[in-house]
Amino acid sequence: MDTNNKQADERPQEPQEPNVIETASATTSKDNQNSGSFAYVITAVAIGALLVLSLGSAGCVAAIIGSIAQEASSGGHGSTYAPHSNPNSNLNLDDMYNMDFEEFMRQYENELNGYGSTNGSSSSSNKRESGTAPVEDVLDYRIAPYGDTIDDVLGANAYAGAPTDVRDYVRKVVSTDEDYADKLQTVLHATAKDKSSREAKLKEASDLCDEANKAIAALEVPSIGGSNGASVKDMLGSAKIEAAHRWELMKAEIAIIASGDEIETKKLWRADEDVVDSTEEAASLLEDAMEQSAKK
Repeated sequence: MDTNNKQADERPQEPQEPNVIETASATTSKDNQNSGSFAYVITAVAIGALLVLSLGSAGCVAAIIGSIAQEASSGGHGSTYAPHSNPNSNLNLDDMYNMDFEEFMRQYENELNGYGSTNGSSSSSNKRESGTAPVEDVLDYRIAPYGDTIDDVLGANAYAGAPTDVRDYVRKVVSTDEDYADKLQTVLHATAKDKSSREAKLKEASDLCDEANKAIAALEVPSIGGSNGASVKDMLGSAKIEAAHRWELMKAEIAIIASGDEIETKKLWRADEDVVDSTEEAASLLEDAMEQSAKK
């Protein structure tokens, strides 16, 4: 036996590399194992980012739509001519799911830029322009009697720090105003629905304005102690006068609505703005009085 050949046969053989098979979707190369967990980390981060963006986008859209629907249905505080708890509001939650999103946004923009009709009408008479409009349309406009009360404009934070007697008096003023506003809106809604009783209902609305005026004027301003008590009392008295005057202006607007079958819109808008201005002035005077009373 050839010793050299035997020794050569007994030498350890070098391991042979397996054939590497490459395809479009995979590889059998061992180098593929050297990537470690980094690829999985990148994949997880990417998926997480996509989920966050998806949820964030959905949340933003939901928040926007929710805010739009809430404002349109409740007439939020910043909307001077929004209907106050009006069941005939042009936009509601059902609309969100039953119409195209662009159509919903278009209607919302129309409601912000014009008075709009609470029954969904989009005629040019709903805008703040000169001319005339049928009384049945006017009763369906977003006019001041459907708008904010003194309490809506004042807000809860205005009471902070004011003495109890001052807070109690302010609450009497705003609650009286709120009660009569609710009654007036109920009468006007009924007036808009029933043409046959329109004259009688408008007379009832006018009488409610007189009652509200007298009820607020009858409230007695309390004596306020402290070094600034006299000035606070004067401010509360001025606020009461303005709150009562708001109802005189409301009656004047009702009189315009009751003046005939065709209403001059320029007069209506002017009367409407007078009511809004008076409401804001009364709220401002009450807030100033409470702020002054909180000072030591």
